[in-house]
Amino acid sequence: MLSLGMFVALPDGKGLGKLEAVSGLISTIKVFRSIRNVETREIEFSQLKRGYLSPHTRVYVQGHGRTRVGRVIGFSQAANGYIDYEIQFPNGKAEDLSERALQVRPWNAPEDPAEMLAIGASETQFLHDRRQDAMGALLKLRSASQGLTSVPSASVDYVAHQVAAVKRVLSDPIQRYLLADEVGLGKTIEAGLIIRQHLIDNPETRVLVCVPDHLVGQWHRELVEKIRLDQFAKGFECFGHADLAQVSQAPDILVIDEAHHLVGIDAGQLLPAANQLRILSREAPVLLLLSATPALGEEAKFLALLNLLDPINHPIEDISGFKVKLEQRREIGRLLLSLSPDGPRIVLRQRGAELIRLFPSDKIVQEFAPQLIEAAKDPSNDLTHLCSVLKDHIANSYRIHQRLIRSRRVDAAGWEFVPRGPITDGEPLLSHVKIEEDPADIASALLTALEDWRFSAAESSISDGGGTARFALRYRDLLGAVSEGADALREWLRNAEPIFDGEDELLAALGAIAEKQDDRARIETMVESTTRLIKAIKLDAQFPKVVVFASSAQVARHFHDVFQTDGDGTTAYLLTSDSADIDKIALDFSGRSTSSILVTDRSGEEGLNLSFADAIVHLDLPMAVARIEQRIGRLDRFGRRKNSIRHRLLLPSEEDVSPWTAWFEMVADGFMAFNRSTSDVQFLLERLEVRVFETLLQHGPDALRAMTGDIRSQIADERRSQDEQYALDRITLAEERVETFIEALEDAEEDEEALERAVDGWLVETLQIRKQPFKWPEEDPFKLVTTGHTLIPRVPWQSELHIDHSTALTWRRRVVTNRHEANLLRPGMPLLDSLERFTQWDDRGTAFATYRVVPDWNDEIWIGFKLCFVVEPQIEFTDFLAPSRSDLALWRHAQRYLAPTAHTMYIDLNGDAVTNPELIAIISRRYSDRPVDGFPRDINLGSRPQLLADIIDPSAFQTICLSIRDAAREQLASADEIASAVARAVTMAETELGRHERRITRESSRDWASAKTDIDAMKSILQSIRQPSIRLDAMGCFIVAQHAPKSPANG
Repeated sequence: MLSLGMFVALPDGKGLGKLEAVSGLISTIKVFRSIRNVETREIEFSQLKRGYLSPHTRVYVQGHGRTRVGRVIGFSQAANGYIDYEIQFPNGKAEDLSERALQVRPWNAPEDPAEMLAIGASETQFLHDRRQDAMGALLKLRSASQGLTSVPSASVDYVAHQVAAVKRVLSDPIQRYLLADEVGLGKTIEAGLIIRQHLIDNPETRVLVCVPDHLVGQWHRELVEKIRLDQFAKGFECFGHADLAQVSQAPDILVIDEAHHLVGIDAGQLLPAANQLRILSREAPVLLLLSATPALGEEAKFLALLNLLDPINHPIEDISGFKVKLEQRREIGRLLLSLSPDGPRIVLRQRGAELIRLFPSDKIVQEFAPQLIEAAKDPSNDLTHLCSVLKDHIANSYRIHQRLIRSRRVDAAGWEFVPRGPITDGEPLLSHVKIEEDPADIASALLTALEDWRFSAAESSISDGGGTARFALRYRDLLGAVSEGADALREWLRNAEPIFDGEDELLAALGAIAEKQDDRARIETMVESTTRLIKAIKLDAQFPKVVVFASSAQVARHFHDVFQTDGDGTTAYLLTSDSADIDKIALDFSGRSTSSILVTDRSGEEGLNLSFADAIVHLDLPMAVARIEQRIGRLDRFGRRKNSIRHRLLLPSEEDVSPWTAWFEMVADGFMAFNRSTSDVQFLLERLEVRVFETLLQHGPDALRAMTGDIRSQIADERRSQDEQYALDRITLAEERVETFIEALEDAEEDEEALERAVDGWLVETLQIRKQPFKWPEEDPFKLVTTGHTLIPRVPWQSELHIDHSTALTWRRRVVTNRHEANLLRPGMPLLDSLERFTQWDDRGTAFATYRVVPDWNDEIWIGFKLCFVVEPQIEFTDFLAPSRSDLALWRHAQRYLAPTAHTMYIDLNGDAVTNPELIAIISRRYSDRPVDGFPRDINLGSRPQLLADIIDPSAFQTICLSIRDAAREQLASADEIASAVARAVTMAETELGRHERRITRESSRDWASAKTDIDAMKSILQSIRQPSIRLDAMGCFIVAQHAPKSPANG
C-alpha cells in the first residue's frame, strides 16, 4: 500500500517522485528537479507504482541549513512499510535514513553546480579533476566531429572523399543519392557510415541492405567489422537482390548495391525485385543506390537510376532530354564556375545575360539574373547572395550531379593507389601483361570466315537506314563469342537471327568451323600459363594469389577441373553464380596462408574485394572496357598495398591482322586500361567503343591502330571536364574543405594514450568500473565490468549502459583495424554516449570547495572561483537516460554549425577575471590530499562546511556564488570568440536553410512532407544557434592562504 512520503515511479518512465497527498482518485506527486526547483504533478492514484532506490543512487538530504549529497549503499524494510536506506556521505560517514527524508532527481534534470556550491552540497576537487579530464577529452572529440559521430566511432580510417560523401548526404533534407564512385573507392564504407549515423540518432531505425547474392556475406562482414552496426540492437538486414521482391513494407533506410541490375529490365529472375524496388523507392525516406561508374556509361540505365531517386527532375520517358543534359553538363559547369562574386563585374553581367537567354522559362533565373546584371554595375554592391542563389538553383535544376556523388581516384588526395602498371612519358609499358594464343589449328580458317562476314556486313551497313552502329555492335558481340570459346560461339550462332542479306550463309560457314572446335587445348594452355605465373610471383611473394576470370560458369568449371588435375598442386577455389556458399569461398581464398587461385565467372567481376591478390588470368578478353575495368577493379582497390597487377590473357589469334589483337592494343594503348583506371571516363566509353568497332568493321585492324591517338585525346579532354565538374561541386556546395574536418578529428585523437588515461580516471578510478584484459595476457583490447562497488545506480543507469564483459573495447584505432572483434571507444559508440549522458546528468564532481595552502603566499586570504562552461546549441534533452530521436537528431544537426566548446574562467570574489599568471598556476593545480612539490596537502571544504563558514558567511556565500555564475556567463556571452563563432554558425545555417527551402520548392515530389519536417527542424536549430546554451558544467571555490586553518580534520 502506498503511503505519503514514499517514492513512486513517474508514469512516463522519467524517474521517481514522492507521494505528497491523495484527494479522491487524484494524487499529488512532488518531483525534485533540483535544490531550488521542486514541482508538483497530479496523477491518477491508480497509475502509481511503488518506487525503490537502487544501490549507488545519488540522494539529497536537507537539514540544518544545508543540503548533503550521499549515495545508497543498503536498505531495510521498516515495520510501517517505509524503506530505511543506508546513506554514505563524502566524509565516509554512513547514516540510516527513512525514504521520507530523501530526495532524488528524475532523469532529465541535471543540477546547477552554482546552486550546489552555494548551499554547501559540494564535494572533493578530486572528483572534479577527473570528471573534467574525461569530459574535456570527449568534448574535444565531439566538437571535432561536428555532429558527425559515425565517422570517428567506426573502425575505419579517415578518407577525404568518403567523409565528404557522408557529410553531403547527411546534410541534405532529402537523403536520396546515387553513390557512384570509381571502382574500389569504398562505396560500402560511405553507405555504412550514413546508416551508422542514423542508428546513432535513432536506434529503432529500420535498415535494409540489398546486394547481389554473392556479395551478401562480404557486405554483412564489412558493416559489422568496419562500421560496427552490431552495436545497435536492431542493426540491419542484408539480403540478395531477388529477395527484395518479398519486402512488403518500406524501411527507413533502403540501400541497393549494384543497383543497375534492378533497373531497365522487363524479363528474367530479377524482374519481381525490380518492380518492387520501384514501389519501395517511392516510400523509403532514405534511399541510397550504389553503382560503380561503368554502369553510368549506359544512358538508359543511368536515367532509370536517377528516376528512382527523383522522378520529377528525371522522368523515365525523357531519354532524349536526359541526353541533352549529359551533353550540356560541361557548358553549364563552366557557366557556374564563372558566377563568382569576386570575379570581374563585366564577366558577371555577361553571365547574367547568358542565363536569361539559356533559361527563358525559368522563373528564378528570370528574377535574379536581371538583378545580378544591375547590381554588377556598381562596384560597391555585394554580389554574394545573388551569385549563391543562381548557382544553387541552376546546379540543382539542370545538372545531372544533383543527386549523384561520384569520387575519382585522382581526387583521393593523400590515398594514392599502387600503379596498375608503369607509364613512362605518357606511354604505357606492358611488361606486366603477357598474351597467350589459342593453339587451335583452325584459327586461320576462322579468321578467313570472319573476314568474309566483316566485308559483307560493312557493305550492307552503308545502305542500311539504321546506320553502321548496329552492325558494329553485332561485330563486337561475334568477336566476343569467339574470344570466349567454342561453346560460347556455338550458342551465339544458334541464337543469331540474320540482319542483312546473305548473312545466314556466312553464319552457317562460321558454325561449321565452330563445330570442329574444342576448348580443351585453350584451357590446357591457360593452366600451364597460370602455373608459370605462380612460379614467377613466388620470386616476390611467398604465397601468390591469382584470380582467374571467365565469362561463363561452364568455362570456369572446365578450367578449375583441368587445373586440379594438371596444375602444380596449388589450391584452387571455384566461385560461380550458382556456388552454394559464395562468402565462405571468398573468405577461404583470402585467408589461406598458402598459394591459391580463385576461378570465377562473370558474377565475380562485381563487388568482390580481392585487393590482396597478385595477378589476373583472363580466359577471354571482354569486348567492353567497362568489363575489363571491373575485373581489374577487384584487385586495384582502395587499401591495396601490393605491386603492379600482372595479367595473362588468352586471344583466339595473336596475328597482326587479328581483330582481337587490334582490340587488345586499343585497350592497352588507347584506353590504357592495364596501366590506369578508366572508371572516371565512363560517360564517354560507350560512345568511343561504338566508334572503335565501326572502324574495325569498316576498315580493319590497321585503321583501328591509327585511332589510338584520337582516343587518348578524347579521354584527356573528358578528364579535364571532370576536373571542372569536381571543382564545381565544391564551389556549388560551398562546403568546408573536408580535409580541415579530418585534421580536427586527427588532432583530437592524436594522443590516444592520453585520451584513455583521462577517461579511465573517471570511469575506472572514480566510478569504479573494473577494466580487464579481454583476452589474457594482452591488455588491449580490454573489457569493462560493473561490480557491487561501481558507483552508478544499478537501476536504471547500469542496465541502460549495457556494459557487457563479452564486448572487446579499445581506444586505439590501429587495434580495431587488426582485431575485428574490438569496438572503438569514441563519441557515437552507444556505450560511450550513454556514459557521457550519465556523467552530465550526475552531479558528482560538478561542485567543490578547496582550501589550498601556499607557503610563500604573502597576501591576505584570497577567495575565488573556477567556472567550467560549455557553449553549445540550445537544445535540452527531455530525458538523459533515453533521449528521444528528435532530441538526438537536433543535437547532432546543430553541432554541424556550432560545435560545442569548453571554456574555463577564473573569477575572484569581486567578480573580476583572474589575470595574474602565478595565481592562475596555483588554482589550476590538481587536487592532492598529500604534500606535492613543496606544497602542503589540499583540504576538502565540502566535508568541512564549518571551515568555510568561518571564512565567509554562508548566506553571503550563497549570493556570491550565484552572482559570480551570472556575471561570468554574461562575460563569456559577450566575448569576441563566442560572438564570432555564433555569427559564423548562423550564416552557415541560414545559407543552408535557404538552399534547402529552394530545393523542396523545386522538388515538389512525394518527399516534400518529410523534407518540410526537416526544414522546420532546421529553423529550430537556427534558433538554438542564435541563442546558444552557455551551460555551467562545473564550479568550484578556492581559498588560498599562507597557512592551514587551525583545526583541519583528515582529508
